[in-house]
Amino acid sequence: MNNKISSLKLKLEELINSDNIYEAKSLLLENKEILKNSIDYFILKSLIHYIEGDYEEAKINLEEGLSYNPYNFEINYNLIIIYI
Repeated sequence: MNNKISSLKLKLEELINSDNIYEAKSLLLENKEILKNSIDYFILKSLIHYIEGDYEEAKINLEEGLSYNPYNFEINYNLIIIYI
């Protein structure tokens, strides 16, 4: 299972980095059940919303991720970027 999560995360990051946001969003939704317990789910979902300009939804996703891991550096860093 961890191998599948890792490969999904890499694929999502590739899609996001190559500006294939629609594909990334679709892949994330298709694999929600696999990823939903991973902190990366909240990070990637918020990144997609941020790129789309939906900063409020990005913030909501990051705050939800904080409830699972309040000390996660990447979530806290991304929240700072949104608040600035």
